[in-house]
Amino acid sequence: SVSVRHFEAPSASLEGEVTACAGQPAEISVSVSGGQWPYSVGLLLNGKPYKKEPLLVTRPDGQLTVAVTEQGRYSLQGVRDARRCKGKTSGEAVVRQYARSRAGFAQSSHTMCAGSAVDISVSVTSEGSPPPWQVTVLRDEHFFAAKAVTNSTAGGGTFTFSTRQPGLFKLSQEGFVDARGCSGTVGKPMRVTVAQLPTVRVTPASGSVCEGGEV
Repeated sequence: SVSVRHFEAPSASLEGEVTACAGQPAEISVSVSGGQWPYSVGLLLNGKPYKKEPLLVTRPDGQLTVAVTEQGRYSLQGVRDARRCKGKTSGEAVVRQYARSRAGFAQSSHTMCAGSAVDISVSVTSEGSPPPWQVTVLRDEHFFAAKAVTNSTAGGGTFTFSTRQPGLFKLSQEGFVDARGCSGTVGKPMRVTVAQLPTVRVTPASGSVCEGGEV
């Protein structure tokens, strides 16, 4: 008689429900048991492959933490062990992202007189993110000012700063965060220029003038 031995099939599960800042990684947990490690398993996002290559689970305990950056429903597909034996997958992980606030200058450019100052306004739209918002202003790529903006308007806030210096002003992407520490999106830079002073040229009239007379 011939005896047939069946290898134990692996099984993989996924779990996690995470809310993270947009653009920042969220961690979900994969667990594989049975069969022979190491394992490989496909990761799906909303039913479609999240990565071209399968995940590799190399720990003997079958545990793997995966960092993902897109929101949606994650699931597993096609788990295999070191013997190439197929197994079953179960579970899902849900990743959500917090809303991102927006900040921008009220105007695209400013012109000021030489020696004078100009006031520049910045507006913040919350989009559901919590105040206060930390806003960092750069001038010609160097730090210029930072401000904590409170929720002073319906759905956002504003602040104004003054400058006597011309240059290209922009809002720092990394330096614009809400109360959770999540970064927001920033608008286009704004340029401040100095107006040219008018010139006056006096040209004497032709002819002769007697001493003491008027020109």
